[in-house]
Amino acid sequence: MSGQNSSGDLERDDSGSLPQAAGALAEQVQHAAQSLLQLGSGRGGETAIALSRLIVAIADEAARNARFANSLRSALSSSAANASAFPRRPNRRAPGIFDPFLIYGEGGEGSLRERLAELDLDQLRDIVAEHGRDNDRLAMKWKDPGRVAERIVERVITRHAKGSAFLSYSGSIWCTYCFPHGRWLLPRDGPDAT
Repeated sequence: MSGQNSSGDLERDDSGSLPQAAGALAEQVQHAAQSLLQLGSGRGGETAIALSRLIVAIADEAARNARFANSLRSALSSSAANASAFPRRPNRRAPGIFDPFLIYGEGGEGSLRERLAELDLDQLRDIVAEHGRDNDRLAMKWKDPGRVAERIVERVITRHAKGSAFLSYSGSIWCTYCFPHGRWLLPRDGPDAT
């Protein structure tokens, strides 16, 4: 390594100061030492000691073994290069343009179909992703916007009807006990009725 003599000590230039690379290294070592001391002063004392031992072990081995030093240098430089060469796509999609449940509730199935027909494939997929209506993950793979829109309509209608046997309908409740008789229980027919 430049800046070191055969015994591994840093060489000083003619003026008696350390070379610029060694000065930058000394600055980084000081910064690391301050960080470890700060970590050790709190509840992370054991962690600070373990980290310092790890750093010393790696540095000692790299100083003794040129092959290890080259492998370490290669691993550290390639990880930085790979991170910039292949930027990760964000895992989250954009929020949907509108809430399909709200559109269905206000205007019904026809209104929902009209609004969905105006959207492109990515916008439809945004709606599917936002509302979690693709349990089998098929709609996110489909290339036909009409097919994705049909899935949204299907899932909205299914979800809208879910639990309707237990929901109030114009002040009355469908009596599941009386279901074979097809009878509506009106509030006056309840247990407190006289």
